[in-house]
Amino acid sequence: MSGAVITVKIDDSELKALLSHLQGGLEDLTPAMKTIGQVVRTSVIRNFEKGGRPRWAVSQRVKNDGGVTLSESHRLRNSINVQANKSSVAVGTNVAYAAVHQFGAEKGSFGVVTALVKEHIRNTKSGKPSKVRSHSRQAKLPWGDIPARPFLMVQDEDWKEIGEAIKDHLLGNRE
Repeated sequence: MSGAVITVKIDDSELKALLSHLQGGLEDLTPAMKTIGQVVRTSVIRNFEKGGRPRWAVSQRVKNDGGVTLSESHRLRNSINVQANKSSVAVGTNVAYAAVHQFGAEKGSFGVVTALVKEHIRNTKSGKPSKVRSHSRQAKLPWGDIPARPFLMVQDEDWKEIGEAIKDHLLGNRE
């Protein structure tokens, strides 16, 4: 090393105690991770309530019904859970269709299914009923494009609260 060198020696017992306290807090972040998980879960629930942040694509049917996308049964929203441990936190859902709504899907991206159509009567435009024989047909899955509706998102305003949770854990009382 060239030039001037400054050596810092810590003799202050209060500072040593604080650094020891900080080190202890880094060994098990579970309380902070639980708090962070709840902050993110609350934000995700708010995403559902607002119809997405930013707004999700809305189908014409939902617009006509005056509803909110992904909110008919609330199953997906109510499934959001938090799992925290000493070094991380996961916020998510085990609902099978969650990934399709988070990332979207193109028509036919899940393959093709054979649908069996039973014999039935079809009403025609002329008003004369027409008998349809039973048959099978191929259908793409999904039958149309499903736009991405990212609900698992941390919003910019959440980061301050996340930072506070970490600060409170490291500097606060963890007993």
